[in-house]
Amino acid sequence: MALNAPYIALAIGCAAVITFALRALPFAIREAIKDSPLLAHLNAWMPLGVTAILVVYCLRMIDLHDTSLASAKLAGIAATVAVHLWRGNLFLRTCSRSPHGCVGAASGGLRRCKSSQ
Repeated sequence: MALNAPYIALAIGCAAVITFALRALPFAIREAIKDSPLLAHLNAWMPLGVTAILVVYCLRMIDLHDTSLASAKLAGIAATVAVHLWRGNLFLRTCSRSPHGCVGAASGGLRRCKSSQ
């Protein structure tokens, strides 16, 4: 099957409608789930779970044989942990993650990803 413009436009439109609907759904049912014990449980544990998954993912990707890249990534993780211990603010910790990922990419990670493709 050849990909033509209407087919691609339809696929993008379907993806956009589904994405918008899934993002709008929690706001549409906000009153119904406001006092839900499940929502309270998710609110308590989800930030910790997401952070734990991201830490495991970051640590798994570190190649200790490449000292310059490993040191940049470990410095980024240490800075993120320091920000968390200093303030304990989820928003601040999330914002501090992004620049540290850029440090790892700038020190050779991005170049390596492109060369392996």
